[in-house]
Amino acid sequence: MKKFLPGATPLIASGLIAGAILIMGVLEPQEARWVSITPLDWMPRVTWIGLFPTAESVAARLVLVIPLMAALLLWPRKRRVYAAMEAENARTR
Repeated sequence: MKKFLPGATPLIASGLIAGAILIMGVLEPQEARWVSITPLDWMPRVTWIGLFPTAESVAARLVLVIPLMAALLLWPRKRRVYAAMEAENARTR
């Protein structure tokens, strides 16, 4: 990934922190019993990255991860398109 995105390590670390904060935002109302808890018995609990075995926390994680994965998959293609446009512009000058 560093080949496509310089400085990817701090970006990944920031994403993990943001994900943990997002999931903690789901966990707190669940502990206060404002939001229902749907346990997932097959899933491990990894608190340091905010991974809790509930359907609500998994849904919140997917809301964060799906757009991130889409952006990472589309980024290299977008760079190739812009590079081709720049090469075309350089030839016509």
